Amino acid sequence: MLAMEEQIGTGKTIRAATAHVCEQFGMGRATVERMRAKVRDASRANWLPLLAGNYDKCGRPRIEMSEEAWIYCLSTLKEGGKRYPLKAAYRVTESAATVCNWAWPSYAVVRKRWEELPAGEKALIKSGPQALDKTIPPMTRTVAHLSAMAIVNLDGRQADFFVRWEDGTVSRPIVIAIQDVYSRLMLGWKFSKTEDSDTTKAVILDVTDRYGLFDKLLTDNGRAFASKKISGGATYRFRGKKPVDTEDEVKGILTLLGVNVGFAKPRHGQSKPIERGFRDVAESIDTLPEFKGAHCGHRPDAKPEDFTGKPVDIADARAIYDRELRDHNERTGRRTEMGKGKLSLQEVFDRSFRHRIPKRLTAAQRAFFMSDMTLLKPNKDTGALSSKGFTWWSAEHQDILLQHRHGKVTVLFDPNERSKPVMVLDRDGNLLIDALPCLERGRFDSTEDARQYERGKAQVKRGHRQSLKGRHLMSRAEIAAIKKRVDAEKPAQASPKVDTNITGAVFGAAPPKPKATPTKVTPVRSGMSGDDMNSALNRALDNYQNMKRAG
Repeated sequence: MLAMEEQIGTGKTIRAATAHVCEQFGMGRATVERMRAKVRDASRANWLPLLAGNYDKCGRPRIEMSEEAWIYCLSTLKEGGKRYPLKAAYRVTESAATVCNWAWPSYAVVRKRWEELPAGEKALIKSGPQALDKTIPPMTRTVAHLSAMAIVNLDGRQADFFVRWEDGTVSRPIVIAIQDVYSRLMLGWKFSKTEDSDTTKAVILDVTDRYGLFDKLLTDNGRAFASKKISGGATYRFRGKKPVDTEDEVKGILTLLGVNVGFAKPRHGQSKPIERGFRDVAESIDTLPEFKGAHCGHRPDAKPEDFTGKPVDIADARAIYDRELRDHNERTGRRTEMGKGKLSLQEVFDRSFRHRIPKRLTAAQRAFFMSDMTLLKPNKDTGALSSKGFTWWSAEHQDILLQHRHGKVTVLFDPNERSKPVMVLDRDGNLLIDALPCLERGRFDSTEDARQYERGKAQVKRGHRQSLKGRHLMSRAEIAAIKKRVDAEKPAQASPKVDTNITGAVFGAAPPKPKATPTKVTPVRSGMSGDDMNSALNRALDNYQNMKRAG
C-alpha cells in the first residue's frame, strides 16, 4: 500500500499504480483492490492493524439456527434425563421446527453447538445438580497438622456375606467401626444386626478403654450415630429440613464428656476416610475362601456363581474379621500421606500416639457412658419422675426435684433394668442426685402391699410433722397480738383533698328554661286622645302576649 501511494504521488492513475504494485509484489489485482478499500479512508498509522488478518473469524460462516428451536432442544434434553440421547432431542425438535417454522440445521451442526456449551451447563442439563460437582476438582485435604486420636471417624457398613447369629437367625451383619483420621488405623469394630446406638456406644467404649478419649468424632447422619444418646446437644446433625432444636433435647454422652462431635456431609465419602477403608475391607476380607457360599456380593447383579446361601457362624466371622483387620493395620508400604509408601498404619499411629497423654475414663464416667438418658419433668406437687410405668422418688431428694418442676431434668438409667436407682442431672449436665431410688409397684389385689405403702407414707408424714414442730411456730393469740400492734401503728387515713374547683358535668338532666326578657310598659297618661288611647292599649296587649309566650 505504501508503494501504491508512492506511484500515485508521481502522477500515475490508480489503475496504473495497481498494475505496477501487482507486478512488483506478485499479487492479484482483486487482492490489492480489497486491501486499498480497507485503508482508503483511514489514517496511515492504522493501516497495519487494518491489513492484519482476522483469524478469530476464520472458517465458514455459522449456519443459521433459530434461538427458539435451540432452547426447545435443550429443554427436551433436560427433561429426558441422564440417558436421553442428543439424537432423540434433535428429532423431536426437528418435528417441532416444521410446525413452528424454525430454522433447524443438520444434526452435525447441532452436535457441534452442544459441544461448545460449558461443561457445567452440559452436566446440569443432562444429569442435574449432583453431576455439577463432578466438573469441579475436589478439595485436597491434609492431616499433617493432626495427631493420633485428635479426630476419629465412625461409620457402619453392611457386610457382603450372611452369618448365623446366636439366636439362630440369618442375616447380613452390620460392621460398625472407628478409624483414626491421622493414621487411617482401624481402632475398633463390632458386628450388629442393625445399625443401633447401643452397639455404637459399645464400640466407642472399647476404643476409649484401649486408647483413651478422643478429641473429636466425625460421623454421618445415620440414626445410630446422630442419635440423641450419642450426640444430643450438637448444633446440626443433617436430619430433617431444619436445624436441630438443642434447647429441648437431652445432651448426648459424648457432648457431656466434652468431645466435639462433627457431622460430615451426607453421601459425601471424601469427607470420611473410613469409606476408603471399608472399600479395602470389602475387597480383601469379604471375598475370602472362608466366606465361600455365604458371599453374596455388594449388589444383586454382582452375586457370584458359587453363592449357596449357607451362612457362616457368627463366632467364626468375628474371628476372621479380627485376624484380617489386624493384618490390614500392620501391612507395610501404605501409600497414605503419613505412611509415604513405607510405614504401616499401626506404625504411623504408634509414632504419634507415644507423644499423647491419654484421657482415661473414670469408673463413674464409664458407668455413666453405658447408661441411657432421657428428659423428664418433675411432678409439680410431689417432684416424682415417671417414665413407662416406673416412678423414681425419695423424700430426702424431693426439695431438689421440686426446684426444677418448671423445667426438665436429665435422667440416666440402666437400659436393661429400669427399676435400679437413676442419676439425675440438670440441663447443663451438673449432677443433682447420684442415686434416686425407684418406687416399687404394688400388686392390685395385695392388702399387704397397700399396708406397706401406708406405713411408708405415714412415716414420711410423721417426719414432716416433727420437723415442723421443731420450728416452734406462733400460736393464734400471738399472731393476733402482733396484728393488733401493726394496726395500732398505722396512721389515720386522711380525707382526700380536691385541688380544683371544677365540677363535672351532669348528663341526662333537662336543660334550664331561658329567662324572659323584661319588656318596658309605657304607662297610660291622662288627657290622651282616643287614637292615642287605642294605640297604647294595643301596645300593652302585644306586650302581654309576648310575655305569656315567653313563659
